[in-house]
Amino acid sequence: MNIGKEVQKKIAASRRASRENKGSYRMEVPDHERYDTQDSTISDPNLSPRSRKNLKLARLVRLAFKKTLNPPATSSEFYKIGKVMGKGAFGKVNLAIHRLSGKFVALKSINKTFLSEEASKRKVMQEFNILQRTRHKNIVRLYESFETA
Repeated sequence: MNIGKEVQKKIAASRRASRENKGSYRMEVPDHERYDTQDSTISDPNLSPRSRKNLKLARLVRLAFKKTLNPPATSSEFYKIGKVMGKGAFGKVNLAIHRLSGKFVALKSINKTFLSEEASKRKVMQEFNILQRTRHKNIVRLYESFETA
């Protein structure tokens, strides 16, 4: 395996340091704790709260890919929810902005308490399955779905 000279020097230096410090130990901080505390750009007082939140989300995504090679589970934190665009029998549709991409999206929230009957659950699941499979320029596209508590 051909590794760059700079990388080889860093590996050798870390091995030397570990040999010299045999009596001491180094405690690794888990990635999810580092994400809040050790990023100097996040704690920069000149950043707006919106920029700070976007940087935290971007770092969370980076760490998730680094650790598991998969994106993190989507939550409402990934969206800035705006005004209500419409209401229906099961919930409402809000205009929202995806914080990482900056794209406008329609965020449909369905209240589970209204889904007590089996027929209403079937209707919602049927809509979900149809939107998941449909790709057409004149039909709304379902990008992702997530559940909150």
